[in-house]
Amino acid sequence: MVVTGLTLLVFFRTWSAVVFPLIVVGVTVIWCIGSIVLLGFKINLLTGLIPSIIVVIGIPNCTYLLSRYHYDYRKSGNQMLAMTRVIRKIGLVTLMNNTTTAVGFIVFAFTDIAILYQFGLVATINIFAAFVISFILIPAVFSMLPPPTPKQARAPRCQAAHQAAGVFRLPRARPPAHRVCGGPGDGSRRGVRHFAHRIRLLHGR
Repeated sequence: MVVTGLTLLVFFRTWSAVVFPLIVVGVTVIWCIGSIVLLGFKINLLTGLIPSIIVVIGIPNCTYLLSRYHYDYRKSGNQMLAMTRVIRKIGLVTLMNNTTTAVGFIVFAFTDIAILYQFGLVATINIFAAFVISFILIPAVFSMLPPPTPKQARAPRCQAAHQAAGVFRLPRARPPAHRVCGGPGDGSRRGVRHFAHRIRLLHGR
């Protein structure tokens, strides 16, 4: 948690972006332990790993939301408009990201091994709990806090976080032929010819 907090401080250069994501993760971990008890399971070798997994999932959720918030506030200068765009644009992306992760864990719930069943069920429930908690608390708290300063929003490390969250515009898409063969002079065509030559050798032609 200390390393995570220092990393957030380096990226965002504000203590609010450190304290509140850690609070969100802490609440999710407490809920994770409580859900194990509510389901009648015991903490074993696998379910004991779930809080660590939740930390790994919860911190990126908060980072995506805060990165987009800083980026949109720098673009618009309106705090509420920036937070509205965060909820509208990043909310669905984060949900799909968490859903794909949960699908990987829910597979264990279809096995006949009790310890794997408990691990898959508890992990899946708490992955969605992490999304719900972060999606509610981060916008609610940061909409009441002062907006980020220009230094915080324009920090080079914060821009790296924006890029990691996928908030920068992608370059213009190339035509289909360029996506396959690459642009002129980039070596892609040579790679395609070399690949075709290897295929011909494999088939004895």
